[in-house]
Amino acid sequence: LGGGGAGLGKLKFLSAADTVLCTITLPNPAFSAASGAAALLLGVPLTGTVTVAGTTTKFQFTDSADVVVIAGSVGTSGADINLSSVALQVNDVVQIDSIQYTSAV
Repeated sequence: LGGGGAGLGKLKFLSAADTVLCTITLPNPAFSAASGAAALLLGVPLTGTVTVAGTTTKFQFTDSADVVVIAGSVGTSGADINLSSVALQVNDVVQIDSIQYTSAV
């Protein structure tokens, strides 16, 4: 999930209809070296500004070629990524304070 220049990886928050509501550009590298099956998101806190209003229900981590490499659910509790609110308005700032990715394989 890295790259150079404009081709950095991204964390995208999407609506149920797959509309991208907010995009956060990731550092390179995006994650720490794995410890066992877990890796931590680097450069936190990371922020992005909402460009389309809506309710976010899912996320995608994309690589520098914009290919989805990790995807999951978004909610306020019990989801893969939990936000304080999933109702996003234009110009809201989404801040990520930490993410730990754990591989199931």
